Amino acid sequence: MAAAAAVEAHGPDEEAAAEALAALAASYAEARSRARALEASMAALLRENAPALLEMRGCGTVAAAKLAVAAGGNPERLGGEAAFAALCGASPVDCSSGERTRRRLNRGGDRQANRALTVIVNSRARTDPRTRAYIERRRREGKTTREAKRCLKRYVAREAYRAIMSPMGSGPAPDGAGLRAARESLGMTQAEVAAMLGASQSKVSAVERSADCTPELARSYAGLLDGLKKENRA
Repeated sequence: MAAAAAVEAHGPDEEAAAEALAALAASYAEARSRARALEASMAALLRENAPALLEMRGCGTVAAAKLAVAAGGNPERLGGEAAFAALCGASPVDCSSGERTRRRLNRGGDRQANRALTVIVNSRARTDPRTRAYIERRRREGKTTREAKRCLKRYVAREAYRAIMSPMGSGPAPDGAGLRAARESLGMTQAEVAAMLGASQSKVSAVERSADCTPELARSYAGLLDGLKKENRA
């Protein structure tokens, strides 16, 4: 009886508010349903045309779609992974203050693609202990968390470029012994490589021993080392 009396006591303002909330809830449910349908359609297109993007650690459907759109229908025009990184706003910008030289955020490029890289890096930082270990190591070296993540974004852009250029994966996996020699020439440990690849150290070791049957990881490893060599020569 008390509840009924309370309902009857509601005035026109309360009824209007209730109707507005009900309409808002219905609109939200419809929008969510449409969003799920659109995401499913995007996922189907990506699985058919660029499955390598979806295979990247931490790269969901929306992030993969943003990167694919940024590359466009003719990615060969990009001119290389460095150009793609610049397109995504992931290429570092040097700045200095007094005697200290730093690299700051690049505010140019495709901001949707840049956001996709941020989402991927943040996902890896949350879920992959090796990535967290890499960030902590860079912090001990004097970099901020943001600076460490910018380094990771540059790597993810490189990884995405390779996935876009070889969407289905192609060619034999790189030689494991050659990868190990290249890593050692850069003075890097397996743990450091694993953190940058978002893989376990045991996986990296298996690739170097040619015991891993995942050619995508070996290609990512080779691409990482090639990129680091170019940066060292720059």
